[in-house]
Amino acid sequence: MSKTKKSRGYDIGGSKYSFDIVNDKIAGIRKADDNGQFGNSLVNEYLNPRLSTFGDIAASSEALNAYNIAKHGSNKNSYEDSAVQATSAELQDYFNEQDKKSTNQAPISGNFLPSNPDFRGAGNNKKRNKPYEFTRDKGDVYAYPSDINTDQDHLKIQKWEYVRPNINQSKPNQGLAKQDTNVAGDSVKGSKLQGSVLLPMPKVVDVNGADWGENKITAFGLAALGGSTAASKILGLTPGLTDEERGKQTEALNRLKGEGQFGAGVDSEGLEEFRKTLGQVASVSVTSGVAGLAGNALGTQISPDTFLARTGGAVLNPNAEMLFQGPVIRDFNFSFLMIARSEYEGKQIRKIIKWFKKGMAPKFRNTTLIKSPDIFTLEYRNAGGLLKTVNRFNPGGLALTTVNVDYAPSGYWSAYRDSQPVAVKMDLNFTELRPIYQKDQEDDDVFRGSDSVGF
Repeated sequence: MSKTKKSRGYDIGGSKYSFDIVNDKIAGIRKADDNGQFGNSLVNEYLNPRLSTFGDIAASSEALNAYNIAKHGSNKNSYEDSAVQATSAELQDYFNEQDKKSTNQAPISGNFLPSNPDFRGAGNNKKRNKPYEFTRDKGDVYAYPSDINTDQDHLKIQKWEYVRPNINQSKPNQGLAKQDTNVAGDSVKGSKLQGSVLLPMPKVVDVNGADWGENKITAFGLAALGGSTAASKILGLTPGLTDEERGKQTEALNRLKGEGQFGAGVDSEGLEEFRKTLGQVASVSVTSGVAGLAGNALGTQISPDTFLARTGGAVLNPNAEMLFQGPVIRDFNFSFLMIARSEYEGKQIRKIIKWFKKGMAPKFRNTTLIKSPDIFTLEYRNAGGLLKTVNRFNPGGLALTTVNVDYAPSGYWSAYRDSQPVAVKMDLNFTELRPIYQKDQEDDDVFRGSDSVGF
């Protein structure tokens, strides 16, 4: 038969904690409420032993004092230098037992459980789902539902302090090392983790885009562009050349300067193209000039197209084509319906909402400057790690641009005795901080495998 002793409260790091000693071993740590009281709330006051906070407090001098008093009483001569702690399995079993007790104290009457199949693990199951393994997380960790089963697919959102180590962050993720070590992208590199939120798998939509636009250029522009292109080739200014090609052009230009004559040592093809474009410019200019003279003589304006159409049954070729305008930065919209099944879960929902609102808010520095809000990293995960069957998110982070909370999604106010709404609908909009490049997709093929859908 287990023998349990409960210690008095100790002030540690601005909060009050007490210790449960079972069979002369530290088995549990309780945290008092905001008023420094124990047992006045239906919330589970016991710390999850998988949290780093648990280990820190269990290793404190206060924990040792509580252990010695529970084991040896007033016999200080028998006090030990270190406290004996229960095994990991015993700690977790004890926590689960206390968590179950707190949950049973706050049942919600009626069947208000979500029917949405996206809310996996939130049903009326007799068997309690596994708690999230917090060992890799730092800061506050919240979850909805509170007993979310992370063996199943879910969305993990982490909040980071925004740091810019470089003036230009619009570049691909640099190599696979960061991914292999599960380090976030450049925008959050070296920043501080502000906590995590675990949510059920939402409706997943992946939209990748590239901005292509129609471009038209008349003979005037085309001739000018041709002349510029030819001249750039002659002068060694052609964009997009390799270092070897640019070196050859520079060498030709130097010979041109040394010999003091135009065309010496210059690519004959370039000179011919230049002469050709000059002829095009002349032809177009004549057409435009004739149209302009005719218009002035008649006191009206005649466009070159009108002149050509009425005299020769032709118009200037618009030379229309689609040209790449730039990348499209992706955004993601998520909607979560959260229904509190206990007072504890209602408090978790409120904390989650506050956590997002706080993260997206700018930080006041002074009357002149304000600091950027926090940024977020998103991952679809399960017990096997990152999912490769759905998209990944930019490792450089995302900005939370909108938080929309509907406290009466049914259309009318409905709440429990503590005024917690029966249902809360939370809509989140995230926008990636930089575009996705081809290199990102190629690196994902190596890291996640060729059967991954990529970013």
